[in-house]
Amino acid sequence: MKPAGDGAGLKKRAKSKALRERALKAMAAKAATKRKATEPELSPETPKRPRRERRTATRSEKAMEPNPPPRYQDGRQTGLSTSSSVTENITSDKNSNIQLTASQRKIRMFEDLLPLSALQNNDEKNYEPEYLLVSVSELKEMVRNFKCKECDECSLKLVLTEAKGFAQKISVLCSVCEANMCELWSSDRVKDASTRPPFSVNRSMTEAFLGIGLGHGGMTTFSQTMGMNCMSKPSFDDHRKALYQDVKKFKEVVLSESRQLVREAYEMEDDTLKGQAVIDVDVSYDGTWQKKGFTSLYGIGFVIDIKTGLVIDYEILSKYCYACVLSERSLGENSEEFNSWYEEHDSSGLCNRNYTGSSPGMESEGAVRIWSRSEQYGFRYKRMLADGDCKTHARLNEIKPYGQDFIIEKEECLNHISKRLYRNLEEVVRKCKASGITLGGRGEGQLTQNTMVKLSAYYRKAVEQNKDNIQEMKKAIMATIHHCSSTDGKPNHNLCPRGIDSWCFWQKAKASKSKPKSHKEMSTILNGTVFKHILPIYKRLSDDELLSRCQRGGTQNQNECLHSVLWHKVPKEIFVSKPRLEMGVIHAIADFNMGKRVAMFLERETRGDAKPEISLRQAYKSDKARITRSENAPTRFERKERRKKQAEAETQRKNKEGCTYQAGGF
Repeated sequence: MKPAGDGAGLKKRAKSKALRERALKAMAAKAATKRKATEPELSPETPKRPRRERRTATRSEKAMEPNPPPRYQDGRQTGLSTSSSVTENITSDKNSNIQLTASQRKIRMFEDLLPLSALQNNDEKNYEPEYLLVSVSELKEMVRNFKCKECDECSLKLVLTEAKGFAQKISVLCSVCEANMCELWSSDRVKDASTRPPFSVNRSMTEAFLGIGLGHGGMTTFSQTMGMNCMSKPSFDDHRKALYQDVKKFKEVVLSESRQLVREAYEMEDDTLKGQAVIDVDVSYDGTWQKKGFTSLYGIGFVIDIKTGLVIDYEILSKYCYACVLSERSLGENSEEFNSWYEEHDSSGLCNRNYTGSSPGMESEGAVRIWSRSEQYGFRYKRMLADGDCKTHARLNEIKPYGQDFIIEKEECLNHISKRLYRNLEEVVRKCKASGITLGGRGEGQLTQNTMVKLSAYYRKAVEQNKDNIQEMKKAIMATIHHCSSTDGKPNHNLCPRGIDSWCFWQKAKASKSKPKSHKEMSTILNGTVFKHILPIYKRLSDDELLSRCQRGGTQNQNECLHSVLWHKVPKEIFVSKPRLEMGVIHAIADFNMGKRVAMFLERETRGDAKPEISLRQAYKSDKARITRSENAPTRFERKERRKKQAEAETQRKNKEGCTYQAGGF
């Protein structure tokens, strides 16, 4: 869908084929220019690594500062980047050994949707605000200094009469001649077809508090603190419903633009895909719940294209409808009146309940619905990157949404297969404890929680560093457990990498013809009993079929990032309705795909509104801060070192202070 029309709708999107292809070369180069991990090879003998040199803030500013290519008469940009071309940016980044971050790439991909005025960001310009917070006493004092045009006396006074939420009716009267100099409202009204449109300030305040996840309760607290009037809860709900209708239109714009870029990225790599109605794409799918503990009434499934990192579809599953709950209470759940009402309610499309199964089953059900409708958007999700936490892949191949002969392939997330090893190790400790065998505890070589964390990390690194060769991957996995179970009397390092550069101290000493250190000095030690019980787990998790699904080394980090964006907009601590949740989902997708500036501009343009320049400027700063955070984000190794130092410092403080807290101890 590509909205086009007069000033009320989106302007027709201008395209330049040459610049578009140059921009999409950045996506084609992504696979060949992935950022390589700068951390050392993780092993039982990993030395400390020096911290990497931070990128400077000027890198973000350079990425965000506009230097637009030629434009059409309607102000639309003809390229995908604010610099000369994405291809040139990628090339310069290669030469300087700096890789564009995922946030940088995605924000640049959508900047051709902005007009020239929105891209000309001048830090020195004094942007005029749309609203001001003004002290009433100061305003009255200012009016008192003006003369009345009737009696020529400095006797004017400001009177606040009627209030409608945050909108206030203001009158300027003369205290001498009682002339009414002027009378106006502090806000204009929303442009709609109603006879008495609501005030714009109330609509904007509702949108703002919904955007930060606080709702009417947060608005009430704000008004109490500032000493301001506040709109009622029914008025707030009316504005929310109106905003929801606008957001549903905005949803079509966001997803259609994202799907168009995904298709162009695949066509850029393979010319044979051009002109095909349906193309095969690789996606990452994951579900999230509104409540922890798998008892949630809401669940959401997201599909993210792996090549571009853009969200292209989602599904919300709801087991709750407020209207149904009220009617069940008043009419009786099994009464004829309720059944008659429910048939009409359900057929009208107003019922928010669209799922009746269990909460854990929401993820697989969401996948079934998304895969079943993907062809109408021009995609077949041939290969899915999944976490293996539910039966999504098995169920999709049962229903066969693309026909009996089409098999949907699955890839494993590296983070989740390492977590799978951790869960299996925990399970074997519990089972052995029930049988009278102690694998945990504080003894040397026992399977403690810290040891399980290390073994999971070694497993993940072995898979990641050998993802192009299954046999080498399997060998590296088994090397970690045999290395950790070795002793001075029985060294078992045949599977460890050989040579002077090996992470294995024994093989390194052998290559340098020196005496190896004692095995008791290893950071991770496993005794014979532990080795015997966990060896079957390692054999099962180094199966060829499982490792073959890890060869691309993919993770679901982008899905987890999207979930974080969503639950910041709709906090899990606050129960909301399905329309409110969907508003948060759509805005989270827009910010995740496009950045705040493009998302804000498109949403306002969809409504037929003009957003003030100061709002776009603030959104631009938010996008620039996002890029800075992504560039300066610490590596996994750096986070580990930071947590280690914090834990050591906390232990020192506890030892110094002694026991200060103990349940029932004082």
